[in-house]
Amino acid sequence: MTFGRLLLVAFISTSLINSMARAERVGYQFTGTLEVPLGGTPTWFGAPLTTSRPLTGTFAYDTTTAGDNGAPGERIYHQSISGGYSLDVAFENSHIEVEADEYDVVVRNNYKSGGPNAPPVDEFAISYLYYTQYNMTPKRLRVNGTEWSGNTAIMQFSLTWDQGTFPGPGDPDPTEPKLTADRPATANAGLDGYSGSSSLVPHIHVTGVTAIEPLAGDYNRNGKIDQNDYIEWRKAFGHSEPPFLYADGNHDGIVDGADYTVWRKAMGRSSPLAATIPEPGSLSAVIWLVLLVWSKARWQRGARQH
Repeated sequence: MTFGRLLLVAFISTSLINSMARAERVGYQFTGTLEVPLGGTPTWFGAPLTTSRPLTGTFAYDTTTAGDNGAPGERIYHQSISGGYSLDVAFENSHIEVEADEYDVVVRNNYKSGGPNAPPVDEFAISYLYYTQYNMTPKRLRVNGTEWSGNTAIMQFSLTWDQGTFPGPGDPDPTEPKLTADRPATANAGLDGYSGSSSLVPHIHVTGVTAIEPLAGDYNRNGKIDQNDYIEWRKAFGHSEPPFLYADGNHDGIVDGADYTVWRKAMGRSSPLAATIPEPGSLSAVIWLVLLVWSKARWQRGARQH
């Protein structure tokens, strides 16, 4: 690679990180393998896990989320993003994709969570825990588009750094530990994770984390265009406040029908899904048409009875 190209790559990477630091909603992707745990062969959301399987995952979060204080040095930021946290595992003849709409981002600074001799760490974790046994019941996740009906569902991914990588709680920044757009991009992170649907939970060997560059119409920031983006556009429709501008696809400062058009074009009119979703301006027309057909059928039934 020439020196000029190296400078271009460095400039693009720096620009992406800087733009992320100012963003309201950001997304990241991680890669790795889902490992067979010691002590047995579990099923992973319905599929037997007999050998290690390649895995990709994504997570998104809103930096404007108001957090709740947890343990000392810990702050919890609840996220509500359709398909905002996902895992995709490749099996021999199929893929299993697990998506969560509600989950927590937990930020910890100088946090001691290990054994008595373990040093404190700085940590950034994305957590979805569903245990009916312990009355932990967030909104159920989806497995290949269908709501999971099991009693257990776990998705946990974390990045850790040496103590002092970020300021201590309240010193010198009183807002620490805080949720920032670029924290997962901080160098020298330890990577770890686990996910499962039973008491035997497989470990995730994570090999890398990269920022997701926003695509036109990718309103949930998972790196692809799908129905989740339409759901996020609907939630933000009519708003011009910064926390909702993740769905401002044409960057005019308000979320409106033009941003739906951005998503629909990205989705592709050849997609069966896009073809079944009405244009925003035609929703009222559809409703009136349904009422008209219903009224006509009712009148015809009444005429026959007389």
